[in-house]
Amino acid sequence: MTIGREGADIAVEGDTEMSRRHARLRVEGGRVLVEDLGSTNGTYVGDRRITSPVWLDSDTELRLGLSLPKARRDYLAHPLTRPAAYVVLAYLRRRTSSPEAAADLMAETFAAALLALHTNIEVEEIEIPAAWLLGIARNKLFESYRRGRIEAAARERLGLEPLVLDDTDMALVEELSETDVVNALADLLPPDQLQALRARVIDERDYEEIARDMECSEAVVRKRVSRALRTLRAAREEESS
Repeated sequence: MTIGREGADIAVEGDTEMSRRHARLRVEGGRVLVEDLGSTNGTYVGDRRITSPVWLDSDTELRLGLSLPKARRDYLAHPLTRPAAYVVLAYLRRRTSSPEAAADLMAETFAAALLALHTNIEVEEIEIPAAWLLGIARNKLFESYRRGRIEAAARERLGLEPLVLDDTDMALVEELSETDVVNALADLLPPDQLQALRARVIDERDYEEIARDMECSEAVVRKRVSRALRTLRAAREEESS
């Protein structure tokens, strides 16, 4: 996958310090290799200008020209984002015919998320990782229903290898549920906020139905969800500081 000002797989328009075809990224075995393509202003990994291909660490900052397309795999590995991955996988498993299909959709979901973080989404815009990733997962799931197959466009754009699951992997997917995630959130949220957040974000129920089950008004449910999101947002910011 190439990055540059124009004519590249990921085009960064308006950066006059970036070459037309500035650098190449290649994904192998879950790691990312960056290579400068003879750019005028260089490709930097951390503070070092590279002259040969370099493997990126999860916390490495990649700089091309004036742009700072940070290697944001670290965001998808954030302590409050990792549980979201399990929520997404459990959500997809309940709606697909096999663990292979769920894992395949999960891989495409995270590839699409990574592309979004590289191109048009700032981390600060994402209120809660689980909700954002679930939105992408729903779109990928609906696309698979409509097309009759699971797309691999995002993974192909990133140069990711096809996903291969062994028996252990498939058993893990089959056993997965949101239980561990809910238990983790229970340490941060009061029971009423946790119940409202789970019903709204994970179970995708509308406010009217949630209010009826919780025996309160829709306004109260909305307030509990809002407070839960603020609490999680604050926890994420504290963890990052």
